[in-house]
Amino acid sequence: SRITQNNRIELHFRLNDAELALSDKSFYARKVNGTGKFENGSLTIEHVSGMLGNGQFQLSCTTNAKERQSVNWHFHGNNINVAQLGSVLQMFKIKLPILSQHQLYGEVSTIDLNITGSSNKPIITMRAIPKGLYYKPLGLSRSLRAASGSILYTQDNLTLDKVTFVNHTDK
Repeated sequence: SRITQNNRIELHFRLNDAELALSDKSFYARKVNGTGKFENGSLTIEHVSGMLGNGQFQLSCTTNAKERQSVNWHFHGNNINVAQLGSVLQMFKIKLPILSQHQLYGEVSTIDLNITGSSNKPIITMRAIPKGLYYKPLGLSRSLRAASGSILYTQDNLTLDKVTFVNHTDK
């Protein structure tokens, strides 16, 4: 880290087999590797990878506080619990209602999440392949377990492609 001639703080970091966690235990990552920097109000995380819960993840993102919290994210994960991903988004003050309102919860075998724009009104695209993923539509009292297919979320529109749902009594 250093302070420039204009009294700006620059911080460059490298993560080597790091562990990151929130005190409320909603997020825990280990074996985290990658680089990043904080310059002129902008945080850049470059090709960070590691273990999130029992799954693997890769994250590249830029968040700029000076430009009304502009974001440019790409997250890819395998065997991820989406609750932990929701905690990451909360840390960066990005609202994804389908996760924050627990409409989707549980594990996915694969997930890709892209976020661009401002953190107040981000453009969000998510594609997930369910593993132990549950879907609870608003107004229903019970959740349905997604057994197969793919789930696409784009700008508050949820598309279910060849998704098979089973209720809790199906074996």
